[in-house]
Amino acid sequence: MKQLKRAVSIVLVLSMIVAMFSMDFTMASAADTAARLLGDADGNGSINVFDASYIQKGITGTKGYPDYRTMDPESIDYKVADVDGNGVVNIFDASLVQKWITGDANARKYPIGEPIEVEVPTEPATQAPATEAPVTEAPETEAPATEAPVTEAPATEAPATEAPVIDYYVVGSFTSWAIDDAYKLEAHESDDEAEEYKIVLDLKANDEFKVKSSDGKWFPDNADNYKITEDGTYNVYFRPNKDGHDDWYKGYIYASKQAPATVDEPTEAPATEAPATEAPATEAPATEAPATEAPATVYYLVGNFNSWTVADEYALTAIESADGAEEYKIVVDFNKGDEFKVKSSDGKWFPDNADNYKVTEAGTYNVYFRPNKDGHDDWYKKVIYASLQTPATVDEPTEAPATEAPATEAPATEAPATEAPATEAPATEAPVIDYYLVGSFTEWAVDEAYKLAAHESADGAEEYKIVVELKAGDEFKVKSSADKWFPEGFGENYKVTEDGTYNVYFRPNYDGHDDWYKKVIYASLQAPATVDEPTEAPATEAPATEAPATEAPATEAPATEAPATVYYLVGNFNSWT
Repeated sequence: MKQLKRAVSIVLVLSMIVAMFSMDFTMASAADTAARLLGDADGNGSINVFDASYIQKGITGTKGYPDYRTMDPESIDYKVADVDGNGVVNIFDASLVQKWITGDANARKYPIGEPIEVEVPTEPATQAPATEAPVTEAPETEAPATEAPVTEAPATEAPATEAPVIDYYVVGSFTSWAIDDAYKLEAHESDDEAEEYKIVLDLKANDEFKVKSSDGKWFPDNADNYKITEDGTYNVYFRPNKDGHDDWYKGYIYASKQAPATVDEPTEAPATEAPATEAPATEAPATEAPATEAPATVYYLVGNFNSWTVADEYALTAIESADGAEEYKIVVDFNKGDEFKVKSSDGKWFPDNADNYKVTEAGTYNVYFRPNKDGHDDWYKKVIYASLQTPATVDEPTEAPATEAPATEAPATEAPATEAPATEAPATEAPVIDYYLVGSFTEWAVDEAYKLAAHESADGAEEYKIVVELKAGDEFKVKSSADKWFPEGFGENYKVTEDGTYNVYFRPNYDGHDDWYKKVIYASLQAPATVDEPTEAPATEAPATEAPATEAPATEAPATEAPATVYYLVGNFNSWT
């Protein structure tokens, strides 16, 4: 009986071994013949946009799609999706498929669409019986046969592909600030290998936008939005790591308006892009484009007066500066309230943010521009200097070139030619500069009623003075007839805290005492019948307040003041005249 049982057991074991060998052989044969097209992620035999979408959903773990984060890298599905062949399936593979579909030259370098054969690893036929030969009476040990853990090992690779699953979208006023798949940015190869994305959009003036990621982050992460100033088709570039170049908005965003039939890249255009816009390949060799780029740059004045659009009539002309810096100039008629900045032919703005130069007085202006931000201290943002012309003169921000002086003189043979030789202009420049108090009470415009008069200071410094009725909340500064502001810089205004009559003193050389505002302005509220001087009061002022006292000897007034100066009492009783 025992021998019969042993024989039956041996027969059963042999039958199972034969069955397993047959199954393994069948599976191995099927695996050996497996063939798919590279990039055909959904396995339908063709490459299209659905394959790119399939890969994108697979790397994000979308339900109903294979999860490439945990899939065996040696499986055929994984290798089909890994179109760049770097061993990792990520957003760049999906992007390559998209570009390949559109005929992108770089993407066409990859063997996308070509058949690949992948041998699916199976368990060797000898594995199953390897542990079972000595076992005769315990077939229950066959269930855990070594198959279960075979596909679990690659699970340790999941963290390696987590970062690329984040998608980025342009969101703005045109999307109601909500994510829309139509505005999804695609991975873009940058010149410095930084992580970069790109999208081409039709935008309108006044559109505002920023970027939002699929995990809810905003770029920039505050209330700052990129603002469009001109209708057109834009290349929008985005770097999530805030490592954009100096001309990128907040380090994240660069938006460049396309010129007709060209795409303006923020960095050097790839060698394959140049010929894409040129019909015959021999007409514009790839090496010629950079050779002519620098001199091709043209700068234009753009503002509310020309609807913020580039126009040839507002092109600036290169001029020779006194210090050898790159400088441009244009003469323009402005109205009060006009705003402007400079835009280059390659789409850059100066200044490169929302700051515009604001015109405070109507007139003809000399506008100077330096693209390298190396203007003097009185230049707006070190980029722009705008000077209001006085009649028949041109106010230069630097020493006027030798050729400009005679330009304002009519014919050399006319009688007046001897009255103002070219060498006399500098000699009379300093005295002709007038200074005016301008502020909220003059609508920030020059008014002759607020012209400061020269005043003799105690320390011999150049000083001016005016007596003014001011109210609490008034703000002011000083502006010269040469269009300079004191103090320089927007918003640096003197603020009045109390109603009253003020003695306002001004020093254009910034050499006021420590109690002067910005070393330029000193405003003192008059006490009744007295004048509060910022320095030692002149000997002539004390008797000036005593009406009957010997009538102030006539010899005292001229002792400290210019002889031609006359003083008048003005008030509400004579309409302040």
